[in-house]
Amino acid sequence: MSLAKIILEKAKKIPAHFWILAGIILIGIFLRTWHFQDWLIFNPDQARDIGIVSDVLKGKSSWIITGPEAGNTRVGLGPWFYHLEILAAKIFGNAPDKLAYPDLFFSILTIPLFYIFLKKYFPKNLSLALAALYAVSYFAVKYSRFAWNPNSIPFFVLLFLLGMLMMAENGRKRKYWGAVMAGIGIGVGIQLHVLLFFVLPTVAFLALFYLFIARHPLVPLAKMAGLMIIFFLLANIGQIAYESKHNFGSIKKFVKVSLKTAKDDESSGGFSKNIFFQAQANFYVLTSLGEVKSGDFETVYNAFRRDPYFFYAPENKFYLAYLAIGSIFTLAGYILLVYFWRREREESKKNFLGLVGIYSFVTIAAMTPIVTEAELRYYIVLFFLPYIFLGLMLKPFWQVEKKWKIAFALLICASVAALNLRSDAAEAKEHLSQKANSTKNAYFGETGEMAKYMMEKAGGSKVMYLQGSSNYFTRYYKPLGYFLKKEGYRLNRLPEEGWNPESNGPLFDVVRTNVARYRIGSQIRENKVKDMKVFGDVTLILAGR
Repeated sequence: MSLAKIILEKAKKIPAHFWILAGIILIGIFLRTWHFQDWLIFNPDQARDIGIVSDVLKGKSSWIITGPEAGNTRVGLGPWFYHLEILAAKIFGNAPDKLAYPDLFFSILTIPLFYIFLKKYFPKNLSLALAALYAVSYFAVKYSRFAWNPNSIPFFVLLFLLGMLMMAENGRKRKYWGAVMAGIGIGVGIQLHVLLFFVLPTVAFLALFYLFIARHPLVPLAKMAGLMIIFFLLANIGQIAYESKHNFGSIKKFVKVSLKTAKDDESSGGFSKNIFFQAQANFYVLTSLGEVKSGDFETVYNAFRRDPYFFYAPENKFYLAYLAIGSIFTLAGYILLVYFWRREREESKKNFLGLVGIYSFVTIAAMTPIVTEAELRYYIVLFFLPYIFLGLMLKPFWQVEKKWKIAFALLICASVAALNLRSDAAEAKEHLSQKANSTKNAYFGETGEMAKYMMEKAGGSKVMYLQGSSNYFTRYYKPLGYFLKKEGYRLNRLPEEGWNPESNGPLFDVVRTNVARYRIGSQIRENKVKDMKVFGDVTLILAGR
């Protein structure tokens, strides 16, 4: 028999669902890697991080460092994120896109891991459909295409949840492998987002307590808990080393900030806001619709009272409908979660629903004190929830023989996928037309073109100055400085007085594109517009006197 026939015969023995999953993963890889470098988000945080990594690689600083700061708390997370970036830089080269490879890698791995997790409860075909929706999710794709510490949260949260489920199953090896997975999930997860510092250990404790009261043998349970702690500590070696060297300063600051936050928000009404914000997040993560910062009916009502034309703005036009649909969807999801949990007789499936419910409740409790400062991206810690809610709604349609019900369920999935693919395509169109840069995000390719323009207009000076409206200046000062520094230029903030374009170097102003406002020779601040170039939503102006 020829080699080709042998391979063909073996391929026929591989189950169909494996090939479908492989196809889903390939689609996910394409969406996450196409034009990866040019369309890479390169904001001030990413420009800062590559400087930190470069200092470690050059020996200017030790690998015993803290991780990125958690929001506005000034508390450093664990260094796992930076250590992965350092490793990627050593293997692939010290460049912004190379530092994003770990997040990209874990995002791709999340697709099959999500399928394995879903299959613990849902039928195989429904699990494939939900995994496919995640693979094309605009939210998931967006947060896989750049380096940012929360971007790998989906993988490690799933690793933790899957590990906890395996610890409750039969089979000694599976239990201990589950403990290892859960330990790594907690150990890495708490270094990626401050919320997980509360959520993962709390959920682990509650799950172990449940196993204890459910009369699981005490000795194996103690061994699993011990194994989980060992791998938790192994995943936190960098954090432990840093805290030991710095008198546990970050942990002390974290406890202080946590106690103050809890005290300040005792009567803030954060719980109701959190529920509505989660409803909006669920709808956005699932469909890519409804991305607005405010997340409750009270905020919408007050905004409408202040501005009767609130809903005429493109970003607000369908906001109330999105919020209403998201609230109904989330409420129905929680009702079905409780309903199916109460009716479920198979222990492993009941554990799945129970664990999802506990994790969701603990996360809501942890987010309540900070919900007034939260944004939709914070709900990456609950990314799986809307897919499970949708799965619970579609599950009855997958368990009947009637073809019209299967067709209806597939139509729902196809519609959700189409909404996400439309958003994926719209963003790709912006990138292809070089119009993606904005106050929200600076992108690597377009920002590099902005830096080239500045070098062309530098007039031989190796020193340049930048000023601009606060949002645009903050967004572009560090990224532009990175590109210019690579070519031997230095970018400075404009001093308040004493600047002279002839002796100090050229001055650039970064502003929102508004061709009706600025012309060659028109006034900008205290200077004249000598030259200008539009980069989509951003315009660079060469100013002079």
